[in-house]
Amino acid sequence: MFDSPTPPTLLAKLTALPGKDNEVAALLAELAQEVRAEPGNVVFTVHRLRDDQNVFLVYEVYEDEHAFQAHMSTTHGLTFNERIETLVEGGASQLTWLTSNAT
Repeated sequence: MFDSPTPPTLLAKLTALPGKDNEVAALLAELAQEVRAEPGNVVFTVHRLRDDQNVFLVYEVYEDEHAFQAHMSTTHGLTFNERIETLVEGGASQLTWLTSNAT
């Protein structure tokens, strides 16, 4: 899946539906604790847009593809994805894969 020499790194964007931002924030806070405890997680940082509190950006880094695949199959991750279906635009987070541009 990953052909980059950098570890799996992504940005997940979630846009809360009107009036659901606090609920999404609480779910992300719970998820962050669980993900940060995963053996292969390097970074899991939740951000909110300053100018639009309905938009959340999550920066994630995993040690390798195996760690990311393990993350994708966790009970807490699957439960989170089910719970946000009716809380965010499109029913899920939008993922953007990143590669290092270091020289």
